[in-house]
Amino acid sequence: MSTVIIQPTVSIRQGAPVRIPLAAAGPSAGQSYDLVDEASGERFPTQCDGERAVIAVLGPLSGERRFRLEAVLPGADGVEVRQTAPRQVDVRIGGQLLTAYDYAPEYARPFFYPVIGPTGHSVTRDYPMKRDVPGESKDHPHHRSMWSAYGEVNGTDNWSEGENHARQVCQGEPELISGPVFGRLTARSQWVSADGEPQLNERRSLTVYQVGAERRLFDYEITFTASHRDVKFGDTKEGGLLSFRVASSMDASRHGRIENSAGGVGEKECWGKAAEWCDYSGPVAGEIVGIGAMDHPGNFRSPVHWHVRDYGLMTTNCFGDSAFAGDEGGHHGDYTLKSGQALTFRYRVLLHRGHAAEGGVAEAFAAYTHPPTVRVE
Repeated sequence: MSTVIIQPTVSIRQGAPVRIPLAAAGPSAGQSYDLVDEASGERFPTQCDGERAVIAVLGPLSGERRFRLEAVLPGADGVEVRQTAPRQVDVRIGGQLLTAYDYAPEYARPFFYPVIGPTGHSVTRDYPMKRDVPGESKDHPHHRSMWSAYGEVNGTDNWSEGENHARQVCQGEPELISGPVFGRLTARSQWVSADGEPQLNERRSLTVYQVGAERRLFDYEITFTASHRDVKFGDTKEGGLLSFRVASSMDASRHGRIENSAGGVGEKECWGKAAEWCDYSGPVAGEIVGIGAMDHPGNFRSPVHWHVRDYGLMTTNCFGDSAFAGDEGGHHGDYTLKSGQALTFRYRVLLHRGHAAEGGVAEAFAAYTHPPTVRVE
C-alpha cells in the first residue's frame, strides 16, 4: 500500500476532516480502508469520496505523520443518512439522531429539524414544528430550526411566510450517502414566486462527519444557478443563506451569548458585522452548548455579515450592505447573478459544549481554512 504523509499547516487540536487524493489506482467504492499511523499503529477509518480520494477525520495533529492505507471490513459506527418517512430524511451519528431534513410540500421551504447537539438535546427551537413547548418563544413562525432563504429574489419574498410569499419547491428525491467517516445529503429545489414562476435553481448538501461524541461537525453547501433569467438578490437584512433559530433558553435576551471572530460580544457588537465566524451559545437542559457557524474564505464577499439577534436568530447575509451599514458612503449590496451562471456558498458548523472558547470554535475555523498538506508516496 502507498504511504500517506500528512503535514498540518496549523496545529489541529480537535478531530477535523482531511481529504486525501490518491493515485490512479485509487480505492474501490465498495471497499473500506483504515489509515494506520506507521509510528504508533493508531488507526483512523476512511471513506471514499469520489473515484480517487478518501476522507479521514484526524486530530490532534501538530507535526508530520506518516500513514499506510489498509483495507478493512466496514464498521457500523458511522454516519447514517436514511429516508425514514415520505419527504423526510434522518441523519444519525453512531445510531443517535443529529437532524432530519423535512421537505414536505405543505411547507414554504425545506428545513432541518431538530438539530441535536453533543448533550443529546436540540440546540434549535421547536416552534413552529411543535407549538406547545413550555418556555419557548413563538415569534417569527418562518424561522424553522436550520434553513436557507432570502427576502428579495427578483422582487419576490422567499424568507417570510406572509401574504404572497415565494416558495422553494423540491425537485425529485435527495441523494443519500452513508459511511464510517461521513454521511451526505444532496437535495435540489426550485425557488418560485407566489404564482409559481421559476426564479432560480438550488442545490444544497449537508456533509456530516463522525468526530466523536463530544462534538458535532458538518459542512453546509448551497449553489444557486440562474437557469431561467438573471437573478437579482436585493439589499435587505431579511434573509440568510445559512440560518439558525436557536433553542429559546439560549437566547441572548435570556442567558445566552453571541460572539464573533472579530471579538464582538452581544447583538450590539455582532449584528450586521462582517466576521469569519459567529457563535451562539447558552443553556439547554442545564448545560451550556453552542452553535459555531463558519464562513469559508472563498465565499462571495467573505467575510460575511451576520444577521444575529438577541431573540435567537443567527444567519449569514452577504447582500444586506446598506441594511447593516446604513446608506452612508453609498453602500449597496444588490447583486445580479447573470443568466446561466452559478454561485456557491460553503459553511462549516460546529455544535459544541460550553461557549465559543471552551468549544474550540476558533481552532475549528483554522482547521477548516488551513487544511494539512497531503502527499502520497
